[in-house]
Amino acid sequence: MGVRMEQKGLVPVSYGRHGQRFWRRFTSFGFAAGLCDCAVVFSEIMPVAAAFPIVFRTDGAKTTPVALLSVTPDGPNPFVSPTGRWLASYVPSDLRCFPFYAGQTGDSDHVQLMVDEATGFVTDDPQDMPFFTNDEGFAQDVRAAHDFLSRRHKDAQKTQAICNLIEQTGLFQPLGPIDGHHLPGSFKAIEGARLEKLPQAQKTLLLNSGAMQMIHAHQVSMSHYRWLSQIQRAANMQTAGVPEKISPSARRLLSKMAGEELADIPVLIPRSEVAHAVV
Repeated sequence: MGVRMEQKGLVPVSYGRHGQRFWRRFTSFGFAAGLCDCAVVFSEIMPVAAAFPIVFRTDGAKTTPVALLSVTPDGPNPFVSPTGRWLASYVPSDLRCFPFYAGQTGDSDHVQLMVDEATGFVTDDPQDMPFFTNDEGFAQDVRAAHDFLSRRHKDAQKTQAICNLIEQTGLFQPLGPIDGHHLPGSFKAIEGARLEKLPQAQKTLLLNSGAMQMIHAHQVSMSHYRWLSQIQRAANMQTAGVPEKISPSARRLLSKMAGEELADIPVLIPRSEVAHAVV
């Protein structure tokens, strides 16, 4: 799947196209197994920082925060088990509504609900879930997905505004090699030395906007990079039958992941214990 999920069959959800069709809730996170990173929004920045390294990815003229799921862009990440269970302690909001996504409309404050028909989760089986009610309105779970993605879209707009402010200060720098890994040049980081040299007026602006919280979350989260690297290296060595030395903490985490002790269940909308992540 590369760096981001391919969405080859993405179409707007409409009564004309989906009024007599159905959809199936996902029961496996296998769709995320090949992801190198996952977009995150400001309101979930703290739980994401507790579970993954946070870096910044530049795509065109925009730079946004992402949870780094793999240090090897061409390989599977360690957060999805072979049986499709989610193994991290937090499910990023971007992964909770598959196969639904938010599409752009002419009004930047509203989103068009999209569905990826190429995933196999859109069906003609009446045993599955309807898209619409008899009065041509969204069915309950589809409405919930739309509302959740709408809230996330507003949060993403705030996140982008914060990143634009950071960009204006010149703090984003290419992410250099870490633990022997060279990530693509589109990944960026923030150097503490550059931050310290900013004029106090700019620091105050970053603090009042929420940017300083995002910066600190990024800096603290990078402590996860080493064990993520160790886990992936150890997993590759084990596959090849070659012993690999890793730290005791990384070994314990690898053991938990192998035993699926951190397993999570699929979600369409936020579960009660993580519902605060997107408000």
